[in-house]
Amino acid sequence: MLCMKRFSIPNKSSSIGSFIPSFTFSVVSSKLTMPKGKQRKVEEEESTRKGTPKIDLISSLPDSLLCHILSFLPTRCAMATSVLARRWRHLWKDLLALDLDNSKHSPYYLPGGTHRFIAFVNAVFAQRKALRVEKLRLACDIPRGEKKTIKTWIRTVVGPHLQEMYLDLSFACNEFGDRHIKLPEEVLTSASLESLVLKGHVFLTVYDGFVDLPSLKNLELDLNYVDPDFVLLGCPVLENLKLTLHESFPLNASQPPEIYMPVSLKRLTLIQDDDIEEDINDIEDLVIDTPLLEYLSITLWARCLQVSISDYPNMVEAHIDIDQDQEQVGWVLELLKALRQTKLLDLKLSTMECLLGAPAFELPEFPRLLNLELQIPYFDSGFLIKLLHNCHILQVLTLHNQENVSTVEPEEPSCWTLPMKDPDCVISHLKMFEFKGYKDSADEHGFVAYLLERGPILKTMKIHADPTLGLTYKQRIHQELSMVPRSSKTCRLIIGYTSFLPLVVREGFSIPNKSSSIDSFIASFSFSVVSSKLTMPKRKQRKVEEEDSTRTGTPKIDLISTLPDSLLCHILSFLPTRCAMATSVLARRWRHLWMDVLVLDLDNSKHSPYYLPGGPHRFIAFVNAVFAQRKAPHVKKLRLACDIPRGEKKTIKTWIHTVVGPHLQELYLDLSLPCNEFGNRDIKLPEEVLTSASLESLVLKGHMILTVYDGFVDLPSLKNLELDLNYVDPEFVLDGCWALENLRLTLHESFPLNASDPPVIQMPGSLKRLTLIQADDTEEDLNDIEDLVIDTPLLEYLSITLWARCLQVSISNYPNMVEAHLDIDQDKEQVGWMLELLKALRQTKLLDLKLSTMECLLVAPAFELPEFSRLLNLELEIPYFNSGFLIKLLHNCHMLQVLTLHNREKVSTVEPEEPNCWTLPMKDPDCVISHLKIFEFKGYQDSADEHAFVAYLLERGPILKTMKIHAHRSLGLKYKHRIRQELSTIPRSSKTCKLKLYLF
Repeated sequence: MLCMKRFSIPNKSSSIGSFIPSFTFSVVSSKLTMPKGKQRKVEEEESTRKGTPKIDLISSLPDSLLCHILSFLPTRCAMATSVLARRWRHLWKDLLALDLDNSKHSPYYLPGGTHRFIAFVNAVFAQRKALRVEKLRLACDIPRGEKKTIKTWIRTVVGPHLQEMYLDLSFACNEFGDRHIKLPEEVLTSASLESLVLKGHVFLTVYDGFVDLPSLKNLELDLNYVDPDFVLLGCPVLENLKLTLHESFPLNASQPPEIYMPVSLKRLTLIQDDDIEEDINDIEDLVIDTPLLEYLSITLWARCLQVSISDYPNMVEAHIDIDQDQEQVGWVLELLKALRQTKLLDLKLSTMECLLGAPAFELPEFPRLLNLELQIPYFDSGFLIKLLHNCHILQVLTLHNQENVSTVEPEEPSCWTLPMKDPDCVISHLKMFEFKGYKDSADEHGFVAYLLERGPILKTMKIHADPTLGLTYKQRIHQELSMVPRSSKTCRLIIGYTSFLPLVVREGFSIPNKSSSIDSFIASFSFSVVSSKLTMPKRKQRKVEEEDSTRTGTPKIDLISTLPDSLLCHILSFLPTRCAMATSVLARRWRHLWMDVLVLDLDNSKHSPYYLPGGPHRFIAFVNAVFAQRKAPHVKKLRLACDIPRGEKKTIKTWIHTVVGPHLQELYLDLSLPCNEFGNRDIKLPEEVLTSASLESLVLKGHMILTVYDGFVDLPSLKNLELDLNYVDPEFVLDGCWALENLRLTLHESFPLNASDPPVIQMPGSLKRLTLIQADDTEEDLNDIEDLVIDTPLLEYLSITLWARCLQVSISNYPNMVEAHLDIDQDKEQVGWMLELLKALRQTKLLDLKLSTMECLLVAPAFELPEFSRLLNLELEIPYFNSGFLIKLLHNCHMLQVLTLHNREKVSTVEPEEPNCWTLPMKDPDCVISHLKIFEFKGYQDSADEHAFVAYLLERGPILKTMKIHAHRSLGLKYKHRIRQELSTIPRSSKTCKLKLYLF
């Protein structure tokens, strides 16, 4: 089965791929050569002889499994299955993977030019039914003027479910001579993307700060221009990276960049493209500081490139192809030392030329090396014996003498000398030895004979004689080596040529590729089915399709339609009313179901995906039709969001009167009314709404003024209330809500309007969740409210956003508090009630203090911080860093587990009175030495105070698991790298602490 690069097929699933072509090809080829009557007779005889009816087992599988199978095929092949039977007609439209390959080397290349391919892809997107895409592979040549089409395709698939993206695009130059394209920002900021491959002759523009790929694990970049450093900084969990360096890399850079590989890397492939000359002046330094690396492949011959490396204790496989001058071979030797824990080491010809031509150096020891492959410019037994002495458990040794290719020659011929001591690997571990390009020199012969005589567990020795030696010489080599005594009784000696003869195939015969069997079968079978069906009348086609469905042996059953009406109506109640009405066209069974649904969701706001074009009058006519056709006697939930034209207030009241009753539980109104001739937008809710005994949730929003009269509010069952109106007096509403648990109140500039005395707003004592927001249309002072009383002992959640400096707030104790968010701006003289609020919140488990709140606390007169005995999570937005304040606060948070700091010094206007200096505390806070597990610092600027505080937590936090440092963007890449080096050298009290550094 043919699969593209990024769409791999697991081994277990290959059984079905091998079954389909072998079984169906024999059946199709035999039946196509006989008449149709004969075909039918043969089929009847076969079914009679077997005694069992024909059953299409594959078609009986569920849609989800069939779609999963089809997702491994290119989209064109998946679409071809639609002609197999009616059962398969629309399956491809539900696939979550799109494989659109129109590259010229592809077997599915679509002839007729690129415009035909563009029309094909547009048709695919137009007919798809699946709401999301998990995998996209797009490879094609795009003509001039079609960049917007490509971006449209990409934006269509980008979403919260996209996991893999493969783009191989080639663009024609425009009138300015460039091939420039900018990927949509959604691609480079996708939270779900796990694999990204970008290839082709195209320039990719990536701007600083736009790359954030928190889930990306696989990345492949093979573009004429891309600055990978900005991309890599946005990939914190990257595990596999394949990077190809081109001549124009990076283009128009103000200064040569430094490329830092992510610390999380496990596999790295670095390739210098053939279009690059010897020097890469565009890159200043390549930093491979990746301690988790398990696989490394480097192909470089840029002699001016500087590479910084670290130790790789987890290395498993390494392939090194590096060409350096003798003066710059030092970092190659350092790389070999860093790779000493690898299990497989492959040194290519250019690398061996550097090592053999370098001054005398000490070879590192490879204590875990099992497989060693060397491409040598000439044979040097002395170097090999030294290397084997340092490979203690080597099991497989492969040599390839490239003397005919290499231009390096030895300073003096090497002669075989018997080593004073046998290498440990030869006498105890070496099992296989292979020599390619064997020339039978005295040195080579002595080395091979030595391994045969001293290798007691050697199992296989393969000698590939150079083809220039001739057949007679090969026979003599075979005779001489066969006469050498062998220490291993089970050793097999195999001698052959180092050449690869092409497979000779007779004219008229071709050898198919194993991976193309299923695809070639589908193409041939689909074409035969299509051609046979197109030649018969439509009535005959329908009859054949009915016979196909009958032969499957399983009748079609609509399981959903067999459910009872009550359950179907419950399912439809989660859909907007327009979608529920659309199900009436599915079948007669569904025609009138929507009329019995007890929920009405009528959303015609402009941001809604179900907005009804044609003006608000068309929406009013639609809602009137809904109420006229409904059969249900009552309504449990109503959601109404729309703009109401002038003169339609009575219509709104009629709708509300219709739904209000003893069964109404939830009411959501988001209405926008135009001003009348008197300049106001006044509407009065029906009294039945404000005195409903069954109403449990009430949401009133919109640009309108709501009139509520005293004494008319009685909502004994109301638990959720949300008020976001230009004017409403909440005092009278809250007095009638005795069981209220959740309140969200937004204060506006005109709140409350025309009040004789500024009211006192008192929250119900039953509240468990309170969200209080001051709207953006208000000034600094909110003189319309005299006092805000939050006497709610059962409160569990509190969120306050206030900057009204004349507002007085009365509070009580909150022993059940779990989560609190405070964004309060007050003068120094009025900060007292904020301190009282912090004392009342001392039992909370999560405390979030925003920037304005911290500004008030830091500039306030000296005060005593309350103790937070149950606090587990603390989040602070600070105007400047003050380690003294933080240490005092930590002393009062005895069980703190998570600490998050966000330095907003660049945003805040508050400055410290005097610079703060780090002072080691006399006593460590209890939370630091016994509870703190996660510390995150955003906006880190590496001041002396900040550095000392971070170092203190690393040195004194024995159970610290994670420390995340988001360095500020203004520091630059070099400064960021220095920060990482400095923090990495700090001794850590916790052995499991992970230090992660990001560019903010």
